[in-house]
Amino acid sequence: MPIEPYSLGVARVHARLAVEAMSTGTSRSAYDMMIAATAAATNRILLTTNASAACGELSGVQAEVLPIA
Repeated sequence: MPIEPYSLGVARVHARLAVEAMSTGTSRSAYDMMIAATAAATNRILLTTNASAACGELSGVQAEVLPIA
């Protein structure tokens, strides 16, 4: 699986998502925000087992929560 760089495009999406989260008063992990920004900037679906991160609630982020078996 390739590793995506934290590019200028990702940083711009990260900034937009951070402003969105702050404006709604939602506290989010810095790492979750970086992962969500990378997925959004590269037009990928974010797969996670962490339902509480609620990344799919961020605009432009497609996320799926995978069950842990």
